[in-house]
Amino acid sequence: MHTSTSSILRHVCSLLAVPLLHVGALAQSTPTWQNARAVGTNLTVSGAAAVDANGNTYEVGSFSGTATFDGLSLTSQGNIDGYIAKYTPTGTIAWVRQLGSTGRDLAFSVALDATGNTYVAGDFTNSIALSASVVLDGGSTTTSKAFVVRFSPQGTPE
Repeated sequence: MHTSTSSILRHVCSLLAVPLLHVGALAQSTPTWQNARAVGTNLTVSGAAAVDANGNTYEVGSFSGTATFDGLSLTSQGNIDGYIAKYTPTGTIAWVRQLGSTGRDLAFSVALDATGNTYVAGDFTNSIALSASVVLDGGSTTTSKAFVVRFSPQGTPE
């Protein structure tokens, strides 16, 4: 009986693969959680979250009506407002900032840099207040416009 080289290779590969099918799952360690908590109430859209090198968590999203973050309440200025919240490694709120106007304002992305600054991206329809002193003019149209804002580690828009 004549056996081809490809047939032999197929059988050898099959024999080598069989032990691999019987390898058990590798043990995984359980993560050490410091805490777990709900980040806010009355949130309309959950955007994104990021964690810095110190273990602080940053969350962005949008809400309507009144949203409460660890006892701090924000009331939307119009339809939907955006927010950025910073939580300490123990889960305590460090600060929360409202991004709002009388229109629809969404915060949907967050990024961090090595110096502790936070960058928030989103869109808005009217002029949007990023703080008491920083306002983006949306012009006379109500079409969506994009924004990116940088916050200092203390939560000040820059």
